[in-house]
Amino acid sequence: MIALLLALAAWGATPEETVLDALQTADYASVADDAGLSDEALEALAEHPDWRVRVQAMAALSARRDPALAATVASAQPSMSRAGVLRFADPALVQDAAVPLMVDRLVHGGDDAQGRAAIVDMLRRTRGDWTDAVVALIPAEPDPWARAAMVAALEKAPGASAMDGIRAAAADPAAQVRAAAMRAVGGRSDGAEQADIVLAGLSDPEPQVRADAAQAAGWRHIAAAWAPLVGLLADRDASVRLRALRGLQKLDPAQAAHLPLVDALCHDPDPKVQAAARSIRGQ
Repeated sequence: MIALLLALAAWGATPEETVLDALQTADYASVADDAGLSDEALEALAEHPDWRVRVQAMAALSARRDPALAATVASAQPSMSRAGVLRFADPALVQDAAVPLMVDRLVHGGDDAQGRAAIVDMLRRTRGDWTDAVVALIPAEPDPWARAAMVAALEKAPGASAMDGIRAAAADPAAQVRAAAMRAVGGRSDGAEQADIVLAGLSDPEPQVRADAAQAAGWRHIAAAWAPLVGLLADRDASVRLRALRGLQKLDPAQAAHLPLVDALCHDPDPKVQAAARSIRGQ
């Protein structure tokens, strides 16, 4: 395939165009085996702006330089953790050279939703180049649980595209994905710059999203969230009332202590809400 594409360069396509096309359509093993592509050429393509090209080039280099690692990535299976989720435990998968191989498996490996979520969980524990790939794959992921896992990974993800993925996830049709977006904003050091995402989440129809948005508002000290948080003290869902209380306490504990609704929540039927309100009031 690649040899044919390279031969077509003489028919009008530039060498770069033919190589890039081959890297995007062929699996990394065929690229790694192609003697016509030098390590230097692949290293240059590993800096390409298209994440698909970067991943294929870096995966091919990893497979060429360490076939055993490529075989390990291809055959590794996640196991159930104590938290009840599937995770990859092999430390070999955390090394930088394994990252493009894991991304390629995420794209082409045929894992089920839990397996794909486990791959993303492994990627978030590395320092490799995976952010752009995960951001691009979120809209195409059919399983809400796996999409939420992908969004969760963006909380600490490097790269400017991470927030683009979080912003898109905040409008996802699945509540668990929108909630993951709120948690991701709350956990990022640049989350306050995306206050509009959190403010929109505070009025989400699903309590899980409202609760996580309230938490994010407190974590990121979003002053514009004060009035919506006060309104959420009367929310029908106890988890939302609790997170609203904690958010207000982080924003301004002295002012929160004098809110009439906080005084009323000292007698809330939910014991956690009651305890949080009494803590704010200094009781």
